[in-house]
Amino acid sequence: MPILANVIEDAFSPLITLFEHIMVFIHDNLVGGSWGFAIVGLTVVIRAVLVPLTYRQLKSMQEMQRLAPQIQALKEKYKDDKQRQQQELMKFYQENKINPLASCLPLLLQLPVFISLFYMLRTDLKKHICGEQLVQWFNTHPSEAAKYHAGLHASSVSHLPTKFIESTPCEKVAPGSAKFLFIPDITNKATGIALVVLIVLYVGSQLASTLIATATADPNQRRLML
Repeated sequence: MPILANVIEDAFSPLITLFEHIMVFIHDNLVGGSWGFAIVGLTVVIRAVLVPLTYRQLKSMQEMQRLAPQIQALKEKYKDDKQRQQQELMKFYQENKINPLASCLPLLLQLPVFISLFYMLRTDLKKHICGEQLVQWFNTHPSEAAKYHAGLHASSVSHLPTKFIESTPCEKVAPGSAKFLFIPDITNKATGIALVVLIVLYVGSQLASTLIATATADPNQRRLML
């Protein structure tokens, strides 16, 4: 699995680098030096870029919903002949200029974006927030180097083992450096009340965005999206 993770990270390295540059730009120029708000800003930028894909997905689902009775009628008519059924369905799709996979494609196209964000936030964010402290901690704790079969001295954060960066939160080497609002450390896994609040915020924001996006959709389609 570690080998697969490295392959995935290498494959998406251009996107990872791009997102890192955007986040650093937002941090340095727009949000007054807050890494938490830089992540929020990066999220807003990415969601804005993905709006066309989301819109196409929604329109495709609405079109499929509108034609669902006719599609179902064709399925019933040729239910005893699966080959003929597929031929008639494909003909129907072509005549109506619809792609049954169009609602899934936007989701697939978004996957590289979210995978790249995951890897970028897991390692690169720490390098910016507490990179120097990570290097100092690694160099002054021989046991840490031994865990990763690495030499004792690292001259810069780029020389640190990736696994060490991934597993070491900023709170451990530089207490308070990664605090954001009610989150003790944005480079570490959320726990306790912070985790509960984040889950509520996430679910609430997803429901709200879905309700807005499907305001004019068919009621059944809206319930499906929710």
